[in-house]
Amino acid sequence: MPAETTHPYIGIDQSYTGFGFAVYSHPSGIYQTRTGRWEAKNFRSQSDRLARVFRDVQSMLSSVYCAYGGISAVAIEGYSHGSRFQREALGELGGVVKLAITEIAGVRSWRHPIIVPPPTLKKFVTGKGTANKKEMIDAVARRYGAIFYDDNLADAYALARVACTLQTGRGSTSELDTVKNLKEQGQRGQQAA
Repeated sequence: MPAETTHPYIGIDQSYTGFGFAVYSHPSGIYQTRTGRWEAKNFRSQSDRLARVFRDVQSMLSSVYCAYGGISAVAIEGYSHGSRFQREALGELGGVVKLAITEIAGVRSWRHPIIVPPPTLKKFVTGKGTANKKEMIDAVARRYGAIFYDDNLADAYALARVACTLQTGRGSTSELDTVKNLKEQGQRGQQAA
């Protein structure tokens, strides 16, 4: 089992209009959240919008790194492959978030975020991969005692918990089974590269 760390876990639920960023400290259970909004109407171009997201994500990560002296791991929500709208823009957003993480992390182990597919995140929290937004908010409150009124923040918090469970090997049987699948996917991806 991996050693305990005092560095927090980060969860990022990426979106232009409801970006969720959560910092979870284990084993204390203390957490912080923040939201971001980068609506297209507030920017001259998509390039300006992406540059702002990049700087803001770097700023959030730098703040956490400086405050805690490190970061244990970062988990981000993967793409919803069934989406029919704005796939290209969401792909650009995902790429910018990954680049911001990589640039701030440097050579540290958390430079490669844990990618959690939406159905896997839902299964981790609710036990089923098809939960809706309200079910996620309710399950996060029930399981972890973390109350959110914004589904993006609930998802970000849950992503930070995924990162923690993945690294510490601690969680419920269903959480550990879900994390085991993520580990296998990550190992296959690293072997293929």
